[in-house]
Amino acid sequence: MGQVLGAAFETAVAGRTDAGVHALSQVVSVHTESDRACEKLHKSLIKMLPPDIAVASVKDAHVGFHARHSAISRRYRYRIGASEIPDPTMRHNTWWTGPIKTEDLNRAAELLVGTHDFRAFCKSPAPGESTVRDVIEAQWFAPDSPLVGDEICFEIEANAFCHQMVRRIVGRCVAVARGKCDVLAPEEVDVLGCAPAPPQGLYLVAVKY
Repeated sequence: MGQVLGAAFETAVAGRTDAGVHALSQVVSVHTESDRACEKLHKSLIKMLPPDIAVASVKDAHVGFHARHSAISRRYRYRIGASEIPDPTMRHNTWWTGPIKTEDLNRAAELLVGTHDFRAFCKSPAPGESTVRDVIEAQWFAPDSPLVGDEICFEIEANAFCHQMVRRIVGRCVAVARGKCDVLAPEEVDVLGCAPAPPQGLYLVAVKY
């Protein structure tokens, strides 16, 4: 952005992600006094960015808009491979778990919806930091497409997320489905009992404002 507009800018993003995590619908905001048209800025960014980053659009925002603080909810998707044999071509995009049943995964997910304390699913919360989150939807499902084979997806939408919260929820769901953990409400889970799933299966897919 600075190279295009000839100045340094502080950017804000809708969701922070760990290394290896993907974003299909990331939102970035920046305050600038430039009068350069959004269409021209969009074309310049497309030419300059590496092939693993694509800018869908550039738009003017209302005064005071902030990509992170103005968001009212975010939606994440996690993809696992449930085939008997792992697919090497998907190793950077899914977590291969082997055969697992959607209904068993949802036994753990159905208790996530609502307002809960997710401290057990938060990596190193700061002293006094609230870990209460309002989960709007949480569900495992098999994509309705012959192209994805034995893939199973988890989608969760909430007003906000703790650090590594989605990955730790996924890890917990898989452990429950394998019979290694009991089905418990988020508040009842031991703070040391939620190892995170690998990052490569996680995607930020939508942000609402």
